[in-house]
Amino acid sequence: MDKVDVLLKQLRDFGTVSVAEVLNAHERKLPDKIYNASRLEGSTITYAQTTQLIERNQIDGENISVKDLIDLVNLKRAWQYFMGIVFDDQQELDLILMKKFHIKLMSGSMTIDSEEIGELRKRPVAITGSYWLPEIPENDYVLAEELDNIIANFTCPIERALEVYMWGMRRQVYQDGNKRTSNFLANFELMKNRIGFISVPEDRITDFRLQVIYFYETGDNVPLKEFLLRSAVHAFANGCIPLDR
Repeated sequence: MDKVDVLLKQLRDFGTVSVAEVLNAHERKLPDKIYNASRLEGSTITYAQTTQLIERNQIDGENISVKDLIDLVNLKRAWQYFMGIVFDDQQELDLILMKKFHIKLMSGSMTIDSEEIGELRKRPVAITGSYWLPEIPENDYVLAEELDNIIANFTCPIERALEVYMWGMRRQVYQDGNKRTSNFLANFELMKNRIGFISVPEDRITDFRLQVIYFYETGDNVPLKEFLLRSAVHAFANGCIPLDR
């Protein structure tokens, strides 16, 4: 077996947990999920301030970036929405859900215009640290077909979630917020199957960015997939601890 298969087997062997255990783990790890996601976007808000926002809807401190605060609040609200639908049998993993997540995550955003929220990207976008320029998405039908093909071709929920995550990042469906939106879409697949969640730890963000740039420029997703399996998938049945910890 190659490295991806070995890592997938390790994670599959942990098995699944009950819905009650998923809910308990989510509540316990929510500050980490939100903090890691905000740090990935360059936020300077601390872990303690993140916890304050979750628990008390306020943040103490001076010189807090308005953008960082909006992003943090949106992450909290997006997770609230997420947990209200993740165990709904009628909710499908599709482009409509992706749009809903984007709207929640980018509401009031300072990085894109309001009319671009939840809408396919119509303008070129530059990728920080890379020469690669993603194509502008054709239309909903093409994207829906691409997503449906991933869902059909990968039967393992863990691998399917990673493929969805990587596809959404590289496809650059929206003008901004693609990593966050794709992460929520991937986590929907993992959490509804009671397996775990994807969150890049703060101390692995630099490595993650390097792997993402390589993936963008080459189209080769294997190194990034290995990284995510080893460092960013938190299996519920393993105490939400990544394999490399």
